[in-house]
Amino acid sequence: MDGLFAIGILLLIALPVMAFAGFFIALGARRGVTETRDQTHRIEQALNAVARRVDELDRRLGRLETGAPRPAGEAAAAPAPLPSEAPTPTGEAVPGPAPDAEAERRRRAAALFEAADRTRKTRETAPAGEPGEPAEAASGGAPGPDLPLVAGTVPPVAPRPAAPGRGLEETLGTRWTVWIGGLALALGGIFMVKYSIEQGYFGPAARIAMAGLFAAALLAAGEYLRRHELARPIGGLDVAYIPGILTAAGTVAAFATVYGAHALYGFVGAGPAFLLLGAVGLGAMALALLHGPWLAVLGVLGGYATPALVSSEAPNLPALVLYLLVVTASAFGIARLKLWRWVAAVALAFAVLWGLPILDTLGRPDPRTLWYIGYVAGLLALVAGVLVVSIHGLSPVVEDKATDRFAILALSLVALLALFGQWQDEHGLSSRLLAGATVLTGFGLAWRVNGVAPAVLVSGLFALASVLGWQVHVAPTLWEDTFARGADGLVALRPRIIADFLAVAITAGLLHLAIGFLGALRGTPEADRNAGWFALAGTLPPVLGLVVVWLRVEGWEPSFAYATAGLALSAVFAAAAGRLVRVERPDHPSRAVAVYVVGSVAALGAGLAIGLDRGALTIALALIVPALAWVHRARPIPTLRPLAALVGLAVLARVLWDPRIVGDDLGTTPVFNWLLYGYGIPAAGFAFAAWTFRRSGDDVWQRALEALAVIFAGLLALFEIRHAVNAGDVFAPSTSVEEVGLVATVGFLMSAGLGRLAGRLNSVVYDTASMTLTAVGGVVAVVGLLLAQNPLVTGDSIGEGVFFNGLLLGYLLPAAAAGLAARLARIGRPRWYAGLLAGIALLLGFAWVTLMVRRAYHGPVLAYGPEPDAELWAYSAVWLAYGVAMLVAGLVLRSQPARLASAGIIVLTVLKVFLIDMSAITGFWRALSFIALGLVLVGIGMLYQRLLFPPARGPGQGGAAADGGPEPGGGPEG
Repeated sequence: MDGLFAIGILLLIALPVMAFAGFFIALGARRGVTETRDQTHRIEQALNAVARRVDELDRRLGRLETGAPRPAGEAAAAPAPLPSEAPTPTGEAVPGPAPDAEAERRRRAAALFEAADRTRKTRETAPAGEPGEPAEAASGGAPGPDLPLVAGTVPPVAPRPAAPGRGLEETLGTRWTVWIGGLALALGGIFMVKYSIEQGYFGPAARIAMAGLFAAALLAAGEYLRRHELARPIGGLDVAYIPGILTAAGTVAAFATVYGAHALYGFVGAGPAFLLLGAVGLGAMALALLHGPWLAVLGVLGGYATPALVSSEAPNLPALVLYLLVVTASAFGIARLKLWRWVAAVALAFAVLWGLPILDTLGRPDPRTLWYIGYVAGLLALVAGVLVVSIHGLSPVVEDKATDRFAILALSLVALLALFGQWQDEHGLSSRLLAGATVLTGFGLAWRVNGVAPAVLVSGLFALASVLGWQVHVAPTLWEDTFARGADGLVALRPRIIADFLAVAITAGLLHLAIGFLGALRGTPEADRNAGWFALAGTLPPVLGLVVVWLRVEGWEPSFAYATAGLALSAVFAAAAGRLVRVERPDHPSRAVAVYVVGSVAALGAGLAIGLDRGALTIALALIVPALAWVHRARPIPTLRPLAALVGLAVLARVLWDPRIVGDDLGTTPVFNWLLYGYGIPAAGFAFAAWTFRRSGDDVWQRALEALAVIFAGLLALFEIRHAVNAGDVFAPSTSVEEVGLVATVGFLMSAGLGRLAGRLNSVVYDTASMTLTAVGGVVAVVGLLLAQNPLVTGDSIGEGVFFNGLLLGYLLPAAAAGLAARLARIGRPRWYAGLLAGIALLLGFAWVTLMVRRAYHGPVLAYGPEPDAELWAYSAVWLAYGVAMLVAGLVLRSQPARLASAGIIVLTVLKVFLIDMSAITGFWRALSFIALGLVLVGIGMLYQRLLFPPARGPGQGGAAADGGPEPGGGPEG
């Protein structure tokens, strides 16, 4: 009863699904019936048109046989006159037929009947709109009576209408139902086996037998449908994939059957199960030739999953390697025959992934590593032979072709596996042979297969990574310098190990150097892109390899020998560029030339970096940038612009790593120290390069160099100030008012200079930097000088000097710099910008005169002590003097903002005198305060009356006009 109940539940669940599927299948069938009925109707119309045409031909033939005259309406439609009916020279026709006219008429009538019969047969076998159907017949209309059908003529062909797009209904009814149905069949078999196990209906043998029969039935059904009518299109519906779905379901069931017989019940041992599962996978790939690529993918997945499904405590590595190579070869072969690249991609991905568990089973060292190396070598041969050579062929002629990215990716993945093998084998003999085969395969493919020219660079990067992974440690002690562990795992003299390492590295470098140059020379100028790949492979690996070898053997210590090698490489690359220049086209600069020029500069930089130490290295790298700009000026190679910017960023990274340039050896000498050279020379070099590159265009790389020039100039000023103020310690944790004032001064001066430079060069970078430095200087001045580092707040000493003290550097100097920046900003800047700078200058100057009065009465420390009457009076006197000075400056410079600032200071002084001095000061000092204030105010009034707004004079008195206008030359200016 439980079984029947379960079957009933399954039926209840299946009924809605079947109804849903049946509904859409019925809709699809109805559409097919409608299309078939329409096609039948069009065929009937075409046959009726042919029948009418045949009747017309019969009537014409009867008239020809009886000699009856034609109707008037058919006069124009009469066939061309026979030779016996040709008109005479006078225009009259010869009455009566010629003796052979009857035979000619019969011949033409037979030809007409033959053409009509052929047309009828064509209409019976071809649907409407197919080739061979006249346009009139296809549209249902009869041909006109004046279009004679003559044997040998080709009727016009109506254009076939475009197939409508597949809608949701058709997709659901004709595709999704089949796919879901195939999945349901496979799952149904699995669930049935599971249900039979749970209920205990059958024994293990019977279950496996029924599962095998179910798989065989699905495979047989798929093959039957492939060979019979259901596999053909019906009414335009493509149902040919149904056999493939059934075959795929049968393949899944076969995999499950074999695996169940092995893993669940132990009927089949590991060896037979391995062979049976592999056979199922290979069989699925073979059936994919008949059923499509999805079955091939299923076979690939099953084939690569078999070793994981069938495992043992002592895996047979040789059998596994051979099996994986057979599966990979089969998948690649099928993909090549059917041009299914994505099937090959799936197989390649699993073949590469299987290399990792093989490595995981090996020890270090392990003699079985040879099998892994053999596996990688086999993959390399399959990729090169099947995925590259069999597709592109070998060409002795070099030319530029589209790059086969999939082939390059495949070669790169195999090279990665070879690299893992080298690390596993610790660069033993077998792994070196594999590395050599990988490099030479890349060279050979790039040389003879134009579509995979980047393979030569893949080989170069593989060789570089191989050298980089070679564990040759730098020896810090005598013992380690004498003995070391070699590639064979044995302890030996370190000089022998170094010699072994150098021999391999130098051989690889020279090989790439030679092949790269020969390939570049061979491809220039006909195959410029191909030549560029070879040039890149001939420059990048040798230069980077030199740096890697130097680090492995010498560490970061300078080395004259390796520096000489770098300079020699630079000379070789320069010579190669000169040789290629002679063969390139004048109207098309060669990419290989650009690569070798860049390589020469890179080798030069590497040699300098190896031979010089810290500060010298920074300067040497920075000098490469103007050298690149100079080369670009002589030969505008586009690659030099980004290269110069990248070198500049490398120099920036170098100084950020050690801002002191030479570490603790910086010294205490102000200005003239390594900071000047380490920051000043790069700043000048970057500015020169930016100016040189600007002559040939403004782009992101040129702007990057301008930004680097500004950054290095700013860092130079900042670190020189910190070095001078803090006795050589640029990382001092404290700061002072003098340092903050100098920083603000430099900010204002650089802002002014960059602003003028931006106006001359029309540089966005310099303009933005100028605005940024103004903002930075303003924040440092207001927040740092007036608040955070104000001696009245901090209580710090400003020095013993009466005038030359911390206030001079902290307030007066930045005030003068801000005033100068405001004066220069009147040209090309908004008025608010210049007014902001002038306001900052006014505040700093006012703070200076005030604090100087405080210094006169309280000494170096300003934060403590009482305020006598003389000090309060002195504040008023100094503020008045400061206001008068601003007024004089405004009159001399004809600056209305300066005069208005003077008025503000005078008003502030007046308020102080009347609000503070009147109550806080007594006796002589209070009287003197008011007298001085009165005299100053009267004097200011006289200045305004005499110079700015003189009184009106009568006629003949000269001076200004009667309306009270200012005298010539004395009027105010903004």
